Amino acid sequence: MITITFDESGEFEKVSAGGHIFIAGFLFDDCGIPDETETEKERIYNYYNKVCEKTGTDYPFDLHVDDNLANDGKVALTKECVRRSLGNFLKDGVYLDPDETGAQADTFGMSARKGKYHLFMKLRSEKGRPEFLDENSSILIKDDYASNLYIHMAEEILEEILLYNPFIDHIHEVYFDLPTRMALPEGEYKKKQYKNLDHMDYQRLNSDAEKGKKYQIGNADIYRTAIEMMLKNSEENIQVQKVKVYPILYKLKDDEKYKTEDSFLYMADSICSLIKFQPTSNRPGKWISDVNRKFNELSGTNQNLVLAYDEADAYWQKAYKAFKQNHLYETLTLISDGEKCGSSMAKYYTEVWYPLIESKVAPCRNIQALEEASKKLQKSTYSSFIDQNRLFHYFEILQKAVIHFENEKEAANAVFALYDAGAALYNHTGQPQKAMECRKKSLDVSKGQDISQILRMRNRLAVS
Repeated sequence: MITITFDESGEFEKVSAGGHIFIAGFLFDDCGIPDETETEKERIYNYYNKVCEKTGTDYPFDLHVDDNLANDGKVALTKECVRRSLGNFLKDGVYLDPDETGAQADTFGMSARKGKYHLFMKLRSEKGRPEFLDENSSILIKDDYASNLYIHMAEEILEEILLYNPFIDHIHEVYFDLPTRMALPEGEYKKKQYKNLDHMDYQRLNSDAEKGKKYQIGNADIYRTAIEMMLKNSEENIQVQKVKVYPILYKLKDDEKYKTEDSFLYMADSICSLIKFQPTSNRPGKWISDVNRKFNELSGTNQNLVLAYDEADAYWQKAYKAFKQNHLYETLTLISDGEKCGSSMAKYYTEVWYPLIESKVAPCRNIQALEEASKKLQKSTYSSFIDQNRLFHYFEILQKAVIHFENEKEAANAVFALYDAGAALYNHTGQPQKAMECRKKSLDVSKGQDISQILRMRNRLAVS
């Protein structure tokens, strides 16, 4: 079972105010080991208690500044200690501050961790998703209406973790441990937006604090509905064990049962706090690469999902969905379109995420999918206007898969179409010898092929 937890940072309701806007957290994979998740909560509790012991602060109160800023000095001490020691905890499950002279790893008297962490982030780019800012869109769609941006980003990262996760092929069971969020709209115009969407205010929640001023965002109903729609529209069989949506509480009762209840939420809060501390750039398109490197350093692995709320990510999602549906040509086309989309995130996705999907196409052993992709590539080479560099890239990727079936009768259609396309592309790039090699491979399996295809191939061979 995996547990998904996150927190947030930034002015989701006032994008123009500047500053990075993101949701970040982690998924904890118990690797199928009974009680590993509860054990990890206890480990986190022990870690924070050690941090507070070292800094002379109180757990969990001094993990976060209170409303009156009365504990801001203690919180600063706590966060600085977490910044120094969190990486060792995430990697090895220990408290170890490298700045302490003669320090030794503290295991809290617990056995070694058997589960593992994957960190994740969803960062809004400079432009976000322009299609959700159209003034004619529904108020349910517009990112700049009420707290829609936060809800859309939260839903999107959950969907990518569940359905488009390159590091976990299939998630069998999931537990959502998510925080609520409160929005404080400024002015009657903004308040009306929250009322139009029927967000609960504190008065309706029977609270005495901030009545009629704050509105609850991201409650259990919103997440349950979103998760239900994701799973209904997918072919994945994911068992949801629990959906817990609750405020992150920093003033806990002394009762023993509350000790570890919010451990994961505290850890998500610390991750958000750590990465927003002294950002290396105020430009999301540049900063995201640094965050990705930081997450890899913290976790000791490169299996972390650092994604953008951006057009480049929309292409990533579509490409990954096409791949899972065995539409390989569409997968490669969407990746190519994403690389050229002009987004500030396109360079990062071209370096990190698009190649990861392409690497999954090459090992494909689905002959029907390869045949479909090869025929579409072949058809594209017949066009009067071709992007030869793009199509040549497709050919090279598909060839890595088709080469395993060159001598198999069942793959004859895929082999014929792919190497016919390859011959045409080599002709276009002035490589006649390689074009002839492709023609030979195509002709070797031409028996039973459509006569018009064979004649077209021979005609192109005659003028090459």
